[in-house]
Amino acid sequence: MSQVATQKKIAFILYHGMGHFNACFYLARQFQQNHEVIFLGVEYFKKHVESQGFNYYALQSVPFGLNLENWVNEIRMKKFIWWQTLKDRWRDSLYHQRETELREFISSYKPDYILLDSMQSTDFIVLHPMMKDTTIHFGLVSTTLPCLLNPNEPSINSLATPNSDSIEKTNRSTRINLWWKNFIQKIKYAGMSDQQIIQRRMKRNKIPRLYVSPYVGLFSPAFQNLPEFIMAPVELNFPGSKILPSQHYLGMMLEKKRNETVDPEFFHQKEMIFKQLAARNTKLIYCSFGTTPLKERNTVLQLLRNIILATKDFTLLVSIQVSEHERALLLKESEHVFIFKALPQLEILTHTDLFITHGGLNSIKESILANVPMLLYLTETRRDQPGNTARVLYHQMGIKGEFTDSVNDIEVHISRLLSGAYKQRLTTITMQKNAALTSQDVLAIMIHTR
Repeated sequence: MSQVATQKKIAFILYHGMGHFNACFYLARQFQQNHEVIFLGVEYFKKHVESQGFNYYALQSVPFGLNLENWVNEIRMKKFIWWQTLKDRWRDSLYHQRETELREFISSYKPDYILLDSMQSTDFIVLHPMMKDTTIHFGLVSTTLPCLLNPNEPSINSLATPNSDSIEKTNRSTRINLWWKNFIQKIKYAGMSDQQIIQRRMKRNKIPRLYVSPYVGLFSPAFQNLPEFIMAPVELNFPGSKILPSQHYLGMMLEKKRNETVDPEFFHQKEMIFKQLAARNTKLIYCSFGTTPLKERNTVLQLLRNIILATKDFTLLVSIQVSEHERALLLKESEHVFIFKALPQLEILTHTDLFITHGGLNSIKESILANVPMLLYLTETRRDQPGNTARVLYHQMGIKGEFTDSVNDIEVHISRLLSGAYKQRLTTITMQKNAALTSQDVLAIMIHTR
């Protein structure tokens, strides 16, 4: 344990999503009390991470084997995108770019511990040859619930629950979709699918078989015999869900002092909003569809119009990226509504009676901690939001809505959620409010499993 007690350098390598960084700040803050912490990711998140008081190492490369070649070439405004992508896949361009950057980082920073986001687990393939002859300790950090396809268990990308008849059908459909994706990529890129790229590189980098998992990873390759730290309370999962020996649930892991990006206009109107809330003696409904760009923008805006009409007897706070023209149309003749580009969610939830959310894990955890019932509308159905929502429904902490909901449908949902039963359920449900393991335990586990 003395090895843990001395100051060490700890690196987080995270997926390109704001929620992935926010989910790790609590653990990083605990590390920071005795150790040096640095985050790695694309340049976009540098300002946000540094505003939390952490160092940041900006990477120009992206993980390989995750179907990002086309996106990279579009961002770099290359000509003949398909042809360039085909060449990149066959040349393993993303791998080599990633290898160069991570090798430079390890050489200059000399980390003692590396925690890699399981959503980009292919970086382990890059890192393994660099780490095997060093004293670097390695672990995976998961900002979602486990994304493995386990037989007889609902997968995280589905709405299936343990007592559902659709588990086997859903899992079979998922396997077919993964097979079909691989097949299409083989046709499109002359045999060089993501799966083929990963298998080729695992062979070239001589990844030991002891790390090859028998389970299918839904969004990135699954590995075993590597410690994985899951940023969620184990109780949020379904009862009886299989926990692998390498998996460690850390609890809520919420950084309450997080510096949040906030629309400056909110601070100008904040006092007036809460005065009006008190004067009207109404309940506060908070609506946010997350930090990622909305794919079905017009559908979401139509739903928001119905939400506005359905909440006329309440005060409604909305966090959404809209143009000034769209904002003006939404606010027309709606004095009970306040719309901002970004709000301090942790603070707002302490005043909120009902949370309308997109089903992201961070938002769900924050809502549970604030004892706020949820009305969930899934703006993303290909990732973990369906599974998160299924667990909220199973534990009776909220209701799932549909984008086709009418004003009356939304009014019914709100009435049910504010009836008291859901609030009572949130008050009595037992979940790990704090980490089940200390930060020192996390480092000790990484040492033990080296």
